[in-house]
Amino acid sequence: MNLVFVESFYGGSHKSFMDGLIKHSRHKITPITLPSRFWKWRLRSAAMYVAEAYGHALRDCDLIIATDLINLAELKALTGFTCPAVLFFHENQLAYLTAEGDKPEVDFGLANVVSALTAERCLFNSHYHLDRFNDALRQFINDIPEFVPERAHAQIMNKSQVTYMGMDLSGFPQREICKNRVPVILWNHRWDYDKQPGVFFNALYRLAEEGLDFQLVLLGENFQMHPKEFIEARSRLGDRILQ
Repeated sequence: MNLVFVESFYGGSHKSFMDGLIKHSRHKITPITLPSRFWKWRLRSAAMYVAEAYGHALRDCDLIIATDLINLAELKALTGFTCPAVLFFHENQLAYLTAEGDKPEVDFGLANVVSALTAERCLFNSHYHLDRFNDALRQFINDIPEFVPERAHAQIMNKSQVTYMGMDLSGFPQREICKNRVPVILWNHRWDYDKQPGVFFNALYRLAEEGLDFQLVLLGENFQMHPKEFIEARSRLGDRILQ
């Protein structure tokens, strides 16, 4: 099969998933990528750019794979592609946490909904993610004041499933597994508000107050200069932090 993979945010887990699929698939997969920045503008405008620059490729393939930071409905309308499309959700805007003081971006959630309706199959990277989307989608539809699309929830959920992301562990040496004398807790997410670092660190402060012994490793990308939760954690848990 001749597949086209459209990734409007080519970085982090999005990049890892695309690269791994291309490497291990038996099918020919043509990548279309945009850099991993300005995610809000990717969701707003990437479909227009991709249609303009790569519309011919989308009209001449057997299957399109796209991820959640592009409006698939707009992309189909602008290119007129007729092949099936699969939508992979790394995250979803219906359940996305906004920064303190910010208002939820209703249009971003709507973009995910119409994209899901457009796709022939919707894939989620975990059962937790799928369950959150299910609940948020139901609430989103219930909030529509009139002319409610009654079948939209069932239409989307009936074609949704969990597909786990692969992991390439070839770069890790094979070692005998042994237990640490002191438990080591790992943070391996972005250092951003939507990952709720405050909840994580509050739980660790509670463990420390109860006198429980543990050590901490802090990994993940940091796009902020001074994320306050991590500054406080280094102050309160500094002697426990290995990295």
